[in-house]
Amino acid sequence: MEEKIAIFWVVVWAALYAMKHMPNSVVTRTAYTWIGPVQIEGQLWSTFQLRWAMYSFSWLCQIALIVSVLMYLVSIKVLTFEATWFQVLLFALPLGAGIALLATIGFLFKAFKAKYIGPNPEYHEEHEIHA
Repeated sequence: MEEKIAIFWVVVWAALYAMKHMPNSVVTRTAYTWIGPVQIEGQLWSTFQLRWAMYSFSWLCQIALIVSVLMYLVSIKVLTFEATWFQVLLFALPLGAGIALLATIGFLFKAFKAKYIGPNPEYHEEHEIHA
């Protein structure tokens, strides 16, 4: 068992080392691509958090749609519960939905707190000039 754990960490460190030394590869660019909203110049913190809540909610809706389609396909006997990939999806999708729901609630709470309790700073990008 320890050998498998050691091999896993060797692979992880090798992948990180390779990504560090090949920053323009497709794998590295994919691994480090930002996904989600980006703060806009002059935007309030509460508005940014609200945008994150909407983004998280969109993931929740997408997951709910996928689960609904899968359940419909099972109900009309196109799919069966015995397929391994289907069981994996039925395990993973509710976990993803729970995370998306918690993220939505958390970001809504942060937006509410920033707007009504504070602080609610405005975003301004700092430009540094290096001489």
